[in-house]
Amino acid sequence: SFLKDRIGLDVTSVGEAIIERALRQRAKAANCADSDDYWHLLISSPQEQQALIEAVIVPETWFFRYPESFVTLGMLARERIASLAGVRPLR
Repeated sequence: SFLKDRIGLDVTSVGEAIIERALRQRAKAANCADSDDYWHLLISSPQEQQALIEAVIVPETWFFRYPESFVTLGMLARERIASLAGVRPLR
């Protein structure tokens, strides 16, 4: 699929409904007559490719909704920092 090839997105991780909704929204915004029309636009326009990617990934903010996510991220970051201590600069 386009999104898998372009950004490595596994459709099953976000659900087909999100992808279908984004495709419909982008096709409508681009005034495309049908899905074939939109596909031709998509493969020929880097701007439209980026717009579709953003339409798909913007709703995917579940990670940031849960405080536990940040606690775990902090724990993993501290472990990583400790493992790199003196080996190389942290960037």
